[in-house]
Amino acid sequence: MVLRGIRFTINITAKLISVGLLSVVMHQAQALKVDGLEHLSDITTKSQTRINTDFLLVKTLDKTKLLHKTYGEFFTYGAALFSDGSVKFVWYGKPGGGVNNTNKAIPFIRKVLQSQADSARIIGSAVVYSMQSQHSLRPQLNVELEYYDGLAEVFSAEYTITQDQQIDWGRSVRKPHQSLIFHPASKKG
Repeated sequence: MVLRGIRFTINITAKLISVGLLSVVMHQAQALKVDGLEHLSDITTKSQTRINTDFLLVKTLDKTKLLHKTYGEFFTYGAALFSDGSVKFVWYGKPGGGVNNTNKAIPFIRKVLQSQADSARIIGSAVVYSMQSQHSLRPQLNVELEYYDGLAEVFSAEYTITQDQQIDWGRSVRKPHQSLIFHPASKKG
């Protein structure tokens, strides 16, 4: 009985995402009532964390395609997910403004996002940059995703640019990453 109620909640949330709505997790533990009993919805919270980070990932991949289509190159940038579901972007230099120094941009963007996380203004973050791995012939796009509840992972996808300047995604992987934006309270200082 409990799993059916949780599965129903997850399916409804997934359907909301598929039509463009976002279910954002509140900053407190939620309880789920099933058959008159309250159960801590740890599973639901984890699923909402995944849904919200997936939402942020899709937003950044769409933004990356748009930037490349508009300017013909990749830009290092950050994205902040707010509790109302809105996403705002952070730049080291304005796209098309001639500034795209990844070595300076990444630390700057992380610092801006960390400041927003420390003041509890955002619930999720992404740092997006392109790089060429020594072990791959294709460049890769990295998206460092973090969520306020402790999730930290990196999504990496190889890509090529087609003759008509479209992005052709190749192999991708998602793996755990060190938290750089949302630090546990014990590490703040």
